[in-house]
Amino acid sequence: GEVKTSYDPAPVTLSGQVWVMDQARIGDTTSDLKAGSRAARFGSLYPAYMTSSNKLLPAGIGTISFLYAKYATSENGAELVVEVASELDGNNWLEVGRVDANGVTSLTPFEASVAVSEPAYVRIRNEYIEGIGQVNVDNVVITPYAAPSYSAYEQYLLQYNVTPGDAGTAPGEDWDGDHVSNSNEFMALPQTNPYDPASAP
Repeated sequence: GEVKTSYDPAPVTLSGQVWVMDQARIGDTTSDLKAGSRAARFGSLYPAYMTSSNKLLPAGIGTISFLYAKYATSENGAELVVEVASELDGNNWLEVGRVDANGVTSLTPFEASVAVSEPAYVRIRNEYIEGIGQVNVDNVVITPYAAPSYSAYEQYLLQYNVTPGDAGTAPGEDWDGDHVSNSNEFMALPQTNPYDPASAP
């Protein structure tokens, strides 16, 4: 039920969370592509932002998702950038995803994996260039961070600062070329480093 008819900076409460919308408004025209009766509309004349006024989710942020499309009467769409920050001062925004709405004529789902284990500010903005079009955003959903559950083998890899699933981390592979598979180094007593050819059982 929130209404914002101006592109001037102003707070808007969406699903209980206050966002500051700058060069963005709540659109309810037939040209606003939306899931219900309203959607955010990012303007095209200046850089447009939708920024949470507070840090979100005490446990941290798992994912950010929304529906997007170009405004129906815009010839072009804009690229949207999704960012998080621990503080609002300075330019410390971390990009976690982006999507190009140019040519997107129906609401399309987007999801960014964030995996930040502490509360953070969230910002959605357009990548401003001259001649971009307006973009609608609807149904913004932010899910809480959940710590991943690792197997014993994955925990073994993590102690060597290796991300499970990266190239060379499969149990049957021999990343360090010492002719001993990663799984055999894992099962050795004591365990050896699968990323050091000088460390073998």
